[in-house]
Amino acid sequence: MSKFTVSCVVAAASMMICAAAQAAGGMPSKIPHPIDAYKITDANNPCIMCHGDQSKMGAAKVKGQPMAMPADHWVKGEKKADAMHNNCTMCHKN
Repeated sequence: MSKFTVSCVVAAASMMICAAAQAAGGMPSKIPHPIDAYKITDANNPCIMCHGDQSKMGAAKVKGQPMAMPADHWVKGEKKADAMHNNCTMCHKN
């Protein structure tokens, strides 16, 4: 299977997850800062620089501090976002 095909399947699954969350009344949070300079690719996700502190998962939101990505966005036992949550802007718009 080509990389393009896998990426399309993952993108479609991600969109379905977002649609299901919206239908259930839960909207993913909006990105509250400019992101034009952040180019997310399969190999690089600059959002993780600020939102990748796994020790802060589940912590209360602190004004002015980045929220950690939740546990369900990570590959278990690894410090990388799972494929369905790697492109933050699929669900989190600003």
